[in-house]
Amino acid sequence: MDNIVSVAYTTRNDDLGSLSYYGPTNVDLGAPGDQVSSTYTNEDNGYFISTPVSGVSGTSFAAPMVTGACALMLAKYPAENYQQIIARIFQATDPVPALAGKCLTGGRLNLWKALSPPLNLVSIPGTNGTPIQLRLSAGANRTCVIQFSADLITWSPLFTNITASNGMFDFVDDDSTNVPSGSIGRLPLHSVGQILAFASRTGV
Repeated sequence: MDNIVSVAYTTRNDDLGSLSYYGPTNVDLGAPGDQVSSTYTNEDNGYFISTPVSGVSGTSFAAPMVTGACALMLAKYPAENYQQIIARIFQATDPVPALAGKCLTGGRLNLWKALSPPLNLVSIPGTNGTPIQLRLSAGANRTCVIQFSADLITWSPLFTNITASNGMFDFVDDDSTNVPSGSIGRLPLHSVGQILAFASRTGV
């Protein structure tokens, strides 16, 4: 069913929770659910305060994080249907090595990114033998860093720029002249400090 979002839970160190379910096709994303402070089951006015060495954990805490994110997304984008809202949540996840191959997105919930203007990276058509040119659209006046990785673990910055008032800037990959026209590299976009979007590249 396309209206169900299945959630794993992650720790404060972005590890997969030891009690969490996972699966590359039956779990969609991760969300924080470890060392959570919460109300207490036995008292209306009691609270359970977690510490670095003890606390409550589980998907019971991670799933409401995603539910709340969906509610905020619906408030910001009231004209969108549930498939579009879910797609925004998935596209805005932060890639996390511990979730690679463990859930559909391979990432953890990032509400700030989901509420930010969406990022798009497209290849501008050229001819064989000419550098690849990419166009980023990300909303006006946003600082973005294009980075490259051969293994999705170690990243190297290629280009930093601030989007113009039209929300875009172009990047020319001068090292791509031997890559067939129309193919783009494994180039993720970062807003300073965090990954925002991915594009794929062949021939690297």
